[in-house]
Amino acid sequence: MSYVLKVEYFSKLLAFKYASELIIICFALFFSFFAANLLGPEKYGLITYLMGFIGGLPLIFGFEAFYDLLKVYSSKTKSRQLVKKIMLFSGLSLLILFVLIILFANNLQLFLQKGDVDLIMLLSILVFLVPVAPLLQSILSGFKSFGKILKLVILEKVFDLVGLLVFFFVFDLGFLSVFFARVFSLCA
Repeated sequence: MSYVLKVEYFSKLLAFKYASELIIICFALFFSFFAANLLGPEKYGLITYLMGFIGGLPLIFGFEAFYDLLKVYSSKTKSRQLVKKIMLFSGLSLLILFVLIILFANNLQLFLQKGDVDLIMLLSILVFLVPVAPLLQSILSGFKSFGKILKLVILEKVFDLVGLLVFFFVFDLGFLSVFFARVFSLCA
């Protein structure tokens, strides 16, 4: 690969990374401002605190390593079998974490001192959904499909905002609108 092609490739990667981060930040700021004004700071704070903690558990338990494996091996081997094995192992790991959250929801609520056990059990579904977007982005990144990643990020953030509006105004779910909007955007 010539020097010019390497510089062009690096420039493309840098522009993609900057554009996607800028879009994520802008949508997140707009979403947070809008949701906090709809729900009030206390309710918005409670739901985002619990969602952040429970959604972050896969990262605490090393799930990010699967992202890195997919980035490295999907581009080098282009092996569907290897990607399937990594996905299966990561899915089983998430299932174990999900079961642990359900079994120890009471202890988790006592530890966090926020929300209630039913809310924690409801939010536990995030253990499966939160890693989906970064996992898909890792696969696409490994195959160097940068345009698809940017479209995926934009769609996810648009669905976050649309979901919030629908679940708050149409279904009148109150502070749970933030949770259901997030689930909607991750599933869409």
